[in-house]
Amino acid sequence: MFISPFAKVLAKERSINIEEIQGSGPLNRIIGRDILNNNTVSDNSKVNKLRQAIAKATIHSKQNIPHFYLNTKVNMNNLLQYRKTQKQKGNKYSFNAILMQSIALAFDQFSDANCF
Repeated sequence: MFISPFAKVLAKERSINIEEIQGSGPLNRIIGRDILNNNTVSDNSKVNKLRQAIAKATIHSKQNIPHFYLNTKVNMNNLLQYRKTQKQKGNKYSFNAILMQSIALAFDQFSDANCF
């Protein structure tokens, strides 16, 4: 039996037995749509209600609160060099980890920037 990673996560979250599902993907692979279309009753009603509340709040936020997006160009040469030297020392830092640390330190120094 073949199952996609996404479908496996969905099945686990919804406590669905994948043995009872017929896959509709290539080579009868179980895909996310098969899990979502499954009518089996889940024992995780509290979790489902929580997820529904989160989804409702997210939709409300996206639909009713104005959003704006900012873009800028940044010279990343120093970051690339820092990451390269750290990698040679055995420290494998991701770009996200380095950026998040930098942002946290910047907000620590410039707390007014974090007030909105």
